[in-house]
Amino acid sequence: MNATAEQPIDICGLVVLSKPEQTTDVRQQLNTIPGLLIHASDARGRMAVTIENQTESTIPVHHHMDSIRAIGGVVDVSLAYSHCE
Repeated sequence: MNATAEQPIDICGLVVLSKPEQTTDVRQQLNTIPGLLIHASDARGRMAVTIENQTESTIPVHHHMDSIRAIGGVVDVSLAYSHCE
């Protein structure tokens, strides 16, 4: 890789399940994670999100799953897609 090459791409698609009554709080917490986008959600607390490294972070994005699981009101986080090049 030369000095002008782009940074590696690291993207994960996740399904986040939250307690329905805490979905708003969970969404607010998710929005603080750099590179995370919420694409869809429903009244039952399900959310489709992607998370992408936007910096030279050495932490793979799938490792952020533990951080998401630790958010109050999150019931489960499932990996739906992972891509790294």
